[in-house]
Amino acid sequence: MCSRFHLLKKHLREVYQRLGIPETRPDAARFNIGPMTGVVAVKTDLQGAKKVGELRWGLPAAWGKGAPIINARAETVAEKPAFRDAVRHRRCVVPASGYYEWEKFGSARKPWLFRRKDQDVFGFAAIWSEVDDDTVACAVLTTAANEAMASVHDRMPVTLAPERWDAWLDPATSDPAALRPLLDPPAAGEWERYRVTPKVGNVRFEDPACIAPYEESDEDEKGPQLSLGF
Repeated sequence: MCSRFHLLKKHLREVYQRLGIPETRPDAARFNIGPMTGVVAVKTDLQGAKKVGELRWGLPAAWGKGAPIINARAETVAEKPAFRDAVRHRRCVVPASGYYEWEKFGSARKPWLFRRKDQDVFGFAAIWSEVDDDTVACAVLTTAANEAMASVHDRMPVTLAPERWDAWLDPATSDPAALRPLLDPPAAGEWERYRVTPKVGNVRFEDPACIAPYEESDEDEKGPQLSLGF
């Protein structure tokens, strides 16, 4: 699953530059972005013009019960009643600099940070839906893990290099089969990972230390476990 990521300010600026639109969000860097918070997202209108806005990360649970839906499986998103209209007509890209995943070691869970080797911005393939008059929410698509992720988790987010954003956002494309090649796992050789502080497990820990390389100590076994914050 994908439940936590970060976005550097330089990468947010780059999003505006790549899209050729004025920067309208003076956001600071965010080092520990979790579910049910606002996330930066790129959408298109019916004419194909791209816009940057904020969506809530987490669709309402089915039948209004249970945890919010933060991920949707790429393999079945076009078939599930809750997602099939969105993947045809309501797609977005959530820009990111890197994302976290936790590996199990007995009863402990230790975090890794995954990012592109070139340290460029990338985007999560996502879908969105209007919740009410004031809230638009999204869910990030996931796919089978590539070789870089497989030893940590069997799923990973669908990541899109910037040159693939147009294809995912194109409002003229509504056939899921045409989108399917975009949902494959990225080449493992394009990614790197390194251990980060267990403090990132607390969604309220928002600090540049979240993304710093970390050397574990004996105290890590007593460190905080993953907290989604909802």
